[in-house]
Amino acid sequence: MTDVTPEMLRAVADWIFDTALPASVAHALADAARQMEREQADEQRIDELAAEAYRAAGVYLKSSTNWKNASPSAVGLYSAVIRAVLYRIEQEDAGTPTSKVCGQTRPLGDPFRCSLREGHSGAHEAWAGNSTDRKLCATWENE
Repeated sequence: MTDVTPEMLRAVADWIFDTALPASVAHALADAARQMEREQADEQRIDELAAEAYRAAGVYLKSSTNWKNASPSAVGLYSAVIRAVLYRIEQEDAGTPTSKVCGQTRPLGDPFRCSLREGHSGAHEAWAGNSTDRKLCATWENE
């Protein structure tokens, strides 16, 4: 069985853009690819931070500092601690915007503003709804 990768999702999204299928399907797949990449990056970050914590504890306790030789229970424990710390930081940062939104208005004089991050490349997109129930309302290119 082949695992679905962000690259595969993007390839299908690109193919959909070239067909008569709704662009919203392609946007949903592109969003899923971005989410997969974020989750993969989060897992890598957690592993790196858990390894650092393990090494620091090893120095402090004058014991092993080699993460590659850590027992599965130690890997699980340190990863769980890092997840808990990151979750707490995320909760404390909730409501604090981490990135600015482009906000460019569509040149047709309607109320649509770009919902993508500031500095994005490609077409502008106006989305409505929350993160689990989003609808693409409009797209436009820079003039």
